[in-house]
Amino acid sequence: MALAGWLAASCAPVRTAGRDFPTAAFGTLRLRQTTDSQVEAVLGPPFKRLAVQGTTANPAGPVPPGTPFSLAILTYEFGISNGGPAVAGHPVGKFATLVFLGGTLAAYDLNSSIPGDANPPIDEQRLSLLKQGSTTRNDIIGLLGTPSGQSMALSFLPQDHGHVTYAWTHIDASGVRHKLLVIELDAHDVMIRYAMVDRSGPLLSQPGIVPLPIVVPKSAPLTTKS
Repeated sequence: MALAGWLAASCAPVRTAGRDFPTAAFGTLRLRQTTDSQVEAVLGPPFKRLAVQGTTANPAGPVPPGTPFSLAILTYEFGISNGGPAVAGHPVGKFATLVFLGGTLAAYDLNSSIPGDANPPIDEQRLSLLKQGSTTRNDIIGLLGTPSGQSMALSFLPQDHGHVTYAWTHIDASGVRHKLLVIELDAHDVMIRYAMVDRSGPLLSQPGIVPLPIVVPKSAPLTTKS
């Protein structure tokens, strides 16, 4: 059974699935710099690793169409079947996905609903300071703090952009409160637009965590292997 399904189906006794990993380490990740071996040295072996090969398919990109590329995708998962009184006994967990292009980090996301380990909420009043066409990736992080996810523009995908994301999940007896801020960037790391999604609701109607959609190649011809 997949971990998300195990979390939703489990109850009563406290059980864990997967292997815990330090979420604080994600604040040290650097796009285009951090390698997969550096991540594994800090986070440990991943829950799953995929190797992806394909060819570029963006005629407007800087790389000629048909140029081969390779990705490594690492996933980390950890779940607790009964999170205790702080979350009204609801299952909680954390999930992370990291994508490496040519050996360095191209995208990652992290989301946790574990008390004391969850991503902190952002100051939404600061969203008014984000300016289309001028606010950069570094500006965003300076204003809003360490993001829960980032991706760079992958030039082999038609009309693809970079992203900075902030996810916050909180569970208590009143329900699940989950907000996701997605900020879209152009190829020069300047903001194009942003959107805030609120997925809050009653406790029993949602799983303990809502994984983030990470940007991975889907339009190029791909082959995968475990």
